[in-house]
Amino acid sequence: MAEEYSIDLQEAFIGGDSAGAQIAGEFINLQINQSVQELLNIQPILKSHQIKGFISFSGLLNLNEFDETDSLSKQRGLILKTGIGKNPLVSK
Repeated sequence: MAEEYSIDLQEAFIGGDSAGAQIAGEFINLQINQSVQELLNIQPILKSHQIKGFISFSGLLNLNEFDETDSLSKQRGLILKTGIGKNPLVSK
């Protein structure tokens, strides 16, 4: 397939948008992280030297950061401060 579309897998950039970026990040992790490969019994299809970069557009890659920045209490505060819509989770 790579030959059919003239894809050079010796210099691959992998990326995605939103959930696609999260999936791409997980794919890269599986390709380069030997501990994860062993844990899940997965053989990589790319070598780490083949992956030249990762492009993430709005991908949720660090759940700890999401938890700190987008917690429900902070969302409630943002909604109350900005007056955006009516949220049933926000009490008056």
